[in-house]
Amino acid sequence: TDKICEEALDIFYLYTAKLAKAAALFFRPFGGVFLCGSNNVTNLEFIKQSGFIEEFLNNRIREQILKLLPIYIIEDENINLNGGLWACRKIVR
Repeated sequence: TDKICEEALDIFYLYTAKLAKAAALFFRPFGGVFLCGSNNVTNLEFIKQSGFIEEFLNNRIREQILKLLPIYIIEDENINLNGGLWACRKIVR
């Protein structure tokens, strides 16, 4: 309910979307883009209403590719970025 916190969180998720978009265009993860961590679980409803999806898709040249990539939020708070990295390494090998 705090307007300053809402604005800060919105900026955080806009930059998260930019980072996810850059990684997605580099790796082309057609199985999906996975966001994990307790922040994302806690802010799930906020993310849905934020500009995250719009920013993720904001690329005139590659928008059609980005639309093919489903975005998932892992709701298990025990998985974090280290766990995601471990899982990716297991899949790649």
